[in-house]
Amino acid sequence: MSTSGHKSWRYKNRFEKKERLLTLGVYSEVSLAEAREKRDEAKKILREGRDLRHIARRGRFASASGSVKSLENVAREWHALQIAPWKPVHASDVIISLEHDIFPHLRSMPLV
Repeated sequence: MSTSGHKSWRYKNRFEKKERLLTLGVYSEVSLAEAREKRDEAKKILREGRDLRHIARRGRFASASGSVKSLENVAREWHALQIAPWKPVHASDVIISLEHDIFPHLRSMPLV
């Protein structure tokens, strides 16, 4: 129970030797079975070595913005805007560098 008197399902965990508390949902709105499913998902994320707070923030931002663009989409839009002031050789070098060095590793990374 929180200091304001609201009851919620919470999952106490550790990430990088720091204790964290993840709220899984409000007691009356989320059933015990749903809370356990969310806890199991959180445990899976922790086993993968990812931070639960980062995942939760990213999820909130993604739902607020509606659609999430990937790094590749944003980079290509940026490149299209820069072509006019750049010389053709430089524009070509930039997109080739992005396609060779950046996109293979971060292509589908969502930007929020």
